[in-house]
This record gives sequence, structure tokens and C-alpha cells, in this order.
Amino acid sequence: MVMGKECYPCIFNQILKLVDQHQMGEELGKEVLRTTCHKLGTLPTYFTPPEVAGTIYKKVGKLAGDADLFREQKRESIARAEQLQPLFREIIANSPDPLESALKVSALGNVIDFGVTAQLNWDELRQLEKMEFARWDYTPLKEKISTGGEVLILGDNVGEHLLDQLLVETLLNLGIKKVYYAVRGGPILNDVTLHEVENTPLANLAEIVDSGVQIPGFHLDYVNPHARQIYRQVEIVISKGMGNYEVLEANPRRDIFFLLKVKCPRVAQTAQAPEGSYILEYRRG
Repeated sequence: MVMGKECYPCIFNQILKLVDQHQMGEELGKEVLRTTCHKLGTLPTYFTPPEVAGTIYKKVGKLAGDADLFREQKRESIARAEQLQPLFREIIANSPDPLESALKVSALGNVIDFGVTAQLNWDELRQLEKMEFARWDYTPLKEKISTGGEVLILGDNVGEHLLDQLLVETLLNLGIKKVYYAVRGGPILNDVTLHEVENTPLANLAEIVDSGVQIPGFHLDYVNPHARQIYRQVEIVISKGMGNYEVLEANPRRDIFFLLKVKCPRVAQTAQAPEGSYILEYRRG
């Protein structure tokens, strides 16, 4: 999915909010915003939004002297998601269809996104019964999972990964041979990296795969050879979140399941789903 006209002000406003949140001051703030405008005007128009955002956020991090500008938001997300884990684990355990419930919990976790959303409504994470799916390609996924094999989950945001953990637990309980969980190659926005998952219960359940990607999306042109090989060989790929969707939807190069909340007009148009809705979309490669 290439940049649309609405993507330019969206990314600029994200950086503007970041400048205010970090209290960068007049001179640094102006330098950051001028740099953002320059990058928005000169980066190729065929770039995906995560490529543009990743380039800009990396530059802003260098100017601000902090490569992990969302460190505090990530800590808060982990703390809040840890509080919700027992509740959702119980819901899944008591569900007549644990896989369906685990997928919905995992999708709900995609609410945690400080890139598109500056401030989150944390109460939304408790509203499982109010979720509206514009697309729910559950049957083909359930059929594939019933045959066993290996699953790769493409992770998205910090905090969200703790709800993805419940999906991993469910998949293993249903007989999936092995689950891989792919993370970003370094800090970018509030996306999950090796730093947030190593030495955690998720790492004990799934093999954590450092994708090597430095942008907020599993872009196959930037993925390291190890992660690319796993992506090709597993029976099932579940791609979480908008960033992964934006870089993969046009050409995933294999069958894939997208699981996300639609948070912006550009993705809503591409996915043909209302903004604010959720999708589980089966895309053949």
C-alpha cells in the first residue's frame, strides 16, 4: 500500500505531537518539523507509509538523542496488558470456541498503538463483546490450524504482544507443532522488539524471530534471511496490525491472514472496511 494524500498530514501530525510530548523546545522542535517536511517531500511516492514513517522517526530519534522515543508508553502498555491477561485467559478457557475467542483478544490488543493514536482509550481493551468485524475469514484459518504444522505470528505493538501470547497458548493447546513470533529489528514507534520479549513467558512458548526490520512493518525487502525463510516455510502466517498490513497487502508472496483494527482512512479504503472496525482477512499470495 503506497502513500496516499492523507498519509502526509497524518505522519506530520504524529511528529508534531511527539515534539510536544517530549517538550523538545523551540529550536529542536523547529528542526524536527522542518526535517519531517523535507523527508515527506523528497522520499519516493511509491514508498509505503511504514517506510516513510520509519525513515522520519529514525531521523527524529537522532536529532532528539534518543533512539527509543516511545519508551515510557511501552512500559505503560506492558503494565496495563499484564493486568488484563488473567481476565482474557479465563474468557478463552471458558469459551465454547477458544480459538475464536483468542483471535478476538489478539485483535483487540491492536488497539495499543501510539503511532496513529496519540492517546489511547484504555477502557476499549475491556470491550471484547463490542468488537465489530467487517471481515471474519475464520473458517479457512480454523481449517488450516486443525491440520497442525507451524505458525508464524508477525508481531506489532508492545503490550499487544501480551495478548498475542494468549493466542500462542491456544494454538499450542490445539496441536500446532511450533509457533514463531516475529519482532522488529530495533526501536521504532511503540513496536515490539526483542528487548520487550526476551526472558518472558512468550519467549518460552514461541521462538522469537528478530526480523531485522527497522521500520514499523514486516517489509519483505528489508527482512533478514532467517526471518524470510521462516515466513516462506511455515504453514500459516498471521499478520498483526496496520503496519504489517500496509507493507504486505499488495504482495504478500504467500497465503496470509491479516488480523487488525482499522485505524485510518487509507487502510479503511484499501481493506474496504469501516474505520474503527476489525478484520480477519485471508489473502492468497
